[in-house]
Amino acid sequence: MIPSKFMINPFKCLAAIASSLLFAALAIAMVSTGRWLSVCVFGLLALLFGYIGLTAGCILHLDDSGLSKTLFGIKLQHFSWTDIAEVGVAGTRVFNQNNPKRAGSLYLYFSPKALSEEERFDLMLRWPPSKSTPYMIFDKQRLTAVQLLWGKKIEKYNAGDALF
Repeated sequence: MIPSKFMINPFKCLAAIASSLLFAALAIAMVSTGRWLSVCVFGLLALLFGYIGLTAGCILHLDDSGLSKTLFGIKLQHFSWTDIAEVGVAGTRVFNQNNPKRAGSLYLYFSPKALSEEERFDLMLRWPPSKSTPYMIFDKQRLTAVQLLWGKKIEKYNAGDALF
């Protein structure tokens, strides 16, 4: 059976949570020295990286009805397949001099509207997208699960040598 639950970006989640914990520890250490500006800076950085870790750690559930985005089991958003006009694979390195080996990080995105080439360029230039466009990091297992449920053409933009 193809897995139907995927973390948006596991590596980014772990890296951001680790950074958040480090900054929180530094903020606590600065309290004992009385460096209140440092406490504030490290505290704000801990919150920022914590937020990034939580957003990257959201889970996308894929099923016949559509996809749902959850955090700690709480449903944040649901998109039915009829709400999605385009599914695509796109690379974040938009200025790659047309070199397919320099596509950057690849993501699967689920757009509520069909996009033109220029709109795909803008989407990747302003990555991450708005909350109305769910996404997750690309790998072959995720692509297979999406293809089984989507059943339509998956667009490809700056995806380099991604397997289709």
